[in-house]
Amino acid sequence: MGATATHVERPTLGVVDGDDIRRGTIPWAPISLPMKRELTVKPRLLIVEDEVMIRIFMRDVFEGAGFKTREAANADEALELLKAEEFAAILSDIEMPGTMTGVDLAWVVDSKWPRTGLVLVSGRRLPSLMRMPAKARFIAKPCQVDLLLQTVSEVLLL
Repeated sequence: MGATATHVERPTLGVVDGDDIRRGTIPWAPISLPMKRELTVKPRLLIVEDEVMIRIFMRDVFEGAGFKTREAANADEALELLKAEEFAAILSDIEMPGTMTGVDLAWVVDSKWPRTGLVLVSGRRLPSLMRMPAKARFIAKPCQVDLLLQTVSEVLLL
């Protein structure tokens, strides 16, 4: 006697209802982030973070995803780098030592380098959307690596 093969269909994407949850057939789709592929042109990302271990972690994540990165420990250092180099995007903490916050830095970047994408992160302060430049995105810490990569990828497309 031969074994009968069972064909299992993947559910289609759509609205999830209570029956889907009870049956265990919640629609799914593989996630494909744009930065997972090998980049032909490596975007330059400036990481502004005062906590050394977080800055190193972010650098490793983005370099692994194909970015060229530079680092600054505060907004003042970031401005010095911005004057000397061009960056596709900036990923900045909000609360840092120095003369400016990450939100202040975002406004300077928005004014002087309007084509540079902006992502702000914080584990302590949730900024008002009215206080941030329109093109800036916010992520609360702690955050998942996929969310960081996806958000920075999105600001590159604006």
